[in-house]
Amino acid sequence: MKNSYFRGNNLLLLALIGVFSFNTGWLAAQSSGHGTDRLTSGQSLWNNRYIESPNGTYRLQQESNYIKFKKGSTTLWSQLGNTFQLLSNGNLVTWKWCTPNHCWPFDPSDQYQHWTSGTSGNSNSTLIIQDNGTLVLINSNHDRIWSAGTYPQRMDFKDWMSGFHDDTYLSELSIPGTHQSGATHNLLTPGNQVNLGKCQNTSIAEQLDAGVRFFDIRVKCTGNPQTFELWHGIVNQHQAYQNVLDAMVTFLRNHDQEVVIMRVKGENNNGCTNFNTTFNSYLNNTVPGTTRTYRSFFYNRNDVPKLGQARGKIVLLRTVGNISGMMSSGWANNTKKDTKSVTFRGLGSGDFVVQDFYEINSLLNTKLIEKGNVFGDRFDEAVNAYNPGNSNTNFNGVKTMYLNHSSGASAIGDTRPVANYMYNIVNGKLNGVSSRSRCGIIAMDFIDERYHLVWGIFPTYQKKKWDFVNKIIQTNYY
Repeated sequence: MKNSYFRGNNLLLLALIGVFSFNTGWLAAQSSGHGTDRLTSGQSLWNNRYIESPNGTYRLQQESNYIKFKKGSTTLWSQLGNTFQLLSNGNLVTWKWCTPNHCWPFDPSDQYQHWTSGTSGNSNSTLIIQDNGTLVLINSNHDRIWSAGTYPQRMDFKDWMSGFHDDTYLSELSIPGTHQSGATHNLLTPGNQVNLGKCQNTSIAEQLDAGVRFFDIRVKCTGNPQTFELWHGIVNQHQAYQNVLDAMVTFLRNHDQEVVIMRVKGENNNGCTNFNTTFNSYLNNTVPGTTRTYRSFFYNRNDVPKLGQARGKIVLLRTVGNISGMMSSGWANNTKKDTKSVTFRGLGSGDFVVQDFYEINSLLNTKLIEKGNVFGDRFDEAVNAYNPGNSNTNFNGVKTMYLNHSSGASAIGDTRPVANYMYNIVNGKLNGVSSRSRCGIIAMDFIDERYHLVWGIFPTYQKKKWDFVNKIIQTNYY
């Protein structure tokens, strides 16, 4: 996979990539500066030496014993005990000591030459600072090798797909997703402790902005003529399908390098005279403020595309009405593993593997444990089947796409106990990823939450933290 740098505009967090052209000549000898000495070829970065972004706004500079990354006079990021050296060939070397809690990326066991951009496993690499403040290491193919920043802090992921090469298949990515994406209402149970029908805290628009790219939309037909409304089982979610479409289209108009994957499924016998006819009725309507129809925002092919073939589009998970999806049909109910045959555009036939084991209806913990094990098995399969960091990987791994649900419900239909248990399972799996990996689509309930037990007993739910979205996306970049 050609895994390029990705865009970001959150200047405080430094982990996102945002430019599609490169101008690295400013790294070489330039004597003009702003009161200190600009680093030139063959020199080390030490006190009063710096590398600066082309517009002069951002600076990597050593002061005392710290390497500091600054915007003007404001320090945005610092690290103890580093020395950078710019070599005459344009490569940049860091010599450093590891702090007690952190070593620089690539080789934490090496306490001396920690990484060399030209010998990091990718030839002809260069460190650059973009005008948006991102510190990035790229190779000759403009693939992102490394960037400053760590994932425990919240980043801006509105454009996270934009940094991947157009030739990247959707199957090569780790993609955050939501189960019952529009299910934000409970059945007669306010609050967080019991959730009968509720699976998410946030709107579709909020999920899109946070980086979620897979959406599970469940609908029933209402009215005359019939239209779609969102439901979860017998629980009305008080939201029109039209609102979902508008949220997705508005997002894609503003972030046209992104791809949205959507599953549309009838819920609770759906009540439709003709489900496909109702779905088709939305397609030829004109998007407000444009001359385009909603149909024009769908990818509309029966295959798994590359990013470059689907940017700015909604890719249906399975065919509905007149819009073709990646799958021609759905998967087995309550499946631990169902493998569907699909076509990968330009590569031929392959597999789509789904885990959707959701009936956790035992009064004992055995079903929860089984759910965790099944999720973990599919996670490991996705990671082990394809190594995006290995240029010799054959296309067998690319030609398998994974959808792995962490969601489920108890015997009374409560989604909360399963979500709480699975938080620890998903978190453990993501924390175990130490190199660039493909995890597939991970579809979660309450994906925005940070859950933990106070004194090991009382559950707390910190909303809109988005740790899991952050971690899933970061596996694409380690």
